[in-house]
Amino acid sequence: MRIAYLHKPEEMLVAHKLALNMMLAMNANPNPVNYHLFYEYALAENAPFNRFIDEMREKNELWSDILGVRLTERFFKEQERNIASCEQELMSAISEMSDNVSGHVDKHFELAQLLESNPEKAPIISAHLKKANRLLSHDVKDGQMRIQATRARLIEHKQTTMTDLLTRLRNEIHLKEFLPVIAKRSRSDEKRLVLAMIDIDNFTDYNSQHGHRLGDSLLRSYAKTLSSLGEGSYAWRLDGDGFLLAMVLNANAEVKSIIKGVHSQLASIHFKQSDDRDAVAQQSVTMVADVFTENLENTLNSLFNLMEKHRNRGSMIFSSNLNEDQ
Repeated sequence: MRIAYLHKPEEMLVAHKLALNMMLAMNANPNPVNYHLFYEYALAENAPFNRFIDEMREKNELWSDILGVRLTERFFKEQERNIASCEQELMSAISEMSDNVSGHVDKHFELAQLLESNPEKAPIISAHLKKANRLLSHDVKDGQMRIQATRARLIEHKQTTMTDLLTRLRNEIHLKEFLPVIAKRSRSDEKRLVLAMIDIDNFTDYNSQHGHRLGDSLLRSYAKTLSSLGEGSYAWRLDGDGFLLAMVLNANAEVKSIIKGVHSQLASIHFKQSDDRDAVAQQSVTMVADVFTENLENTLNSLFNLMEKHRNRGSMIFSSNLNEDQ
């Protein structure tokens, strides 16, 4: 998605009005993801995306927040290209600065040798040395500024790409990059890293029965609960209705009791569709947990296997490592 719009103010105003009208017509929630999608449609600069929306309107298909996230991922991958471009520019800037410094060092060495063999020309050579120092200082400063600016843009792009748009949790890109860091840190601090995989039972049926809006609300409520567990807890949204929770705990912590408490919190979430209707029944959730021992990949594979075995049972399942431990 574009961060800044480069169109004339009157064009932006027209697109803004059209985007709001379309959101109202398609019953889309007024959140930033949906707004930006309809704004892009109003600008008509992405033909495949506009054709997709036109087909939806012709078929009177329903809009949902999850659909908005999927369309963003499908049609607007510019952020990924920005990251690749920034990484390449950063490498180029570092390489160029290194080459410049090497050139200046060679020049200084050459002048020093010249001064040693021609002491009678000391005033002239000293002037050249001062000039070379000024050029070196200037190039180093410019190089540092360019590297810092490029790093800042890279961090900004990565932060956007690593965030799930619907729940605002970190996504699998962030998980792959930072979970190994968390695992290493927990070991160096002599603490235990417990991982829990979470899956909403029969989520497709829940969406069909209660609608995508309530389904989106359920996902966001899970995210809110997981992100509020306090210091030492990290949560990511996986594909669809899956989440991963990492908890760094003290060696003597009652792990199974803590994880069971999280499972109970998630399973207790429910809504009312409106004031004059009964509350929607609580949705069961399956949760499997394991403790990181030696190999992070093996621990994650163990969780995936446990989830495949117990999915949609509304259970709280602990690995053999945890069952033997407590």
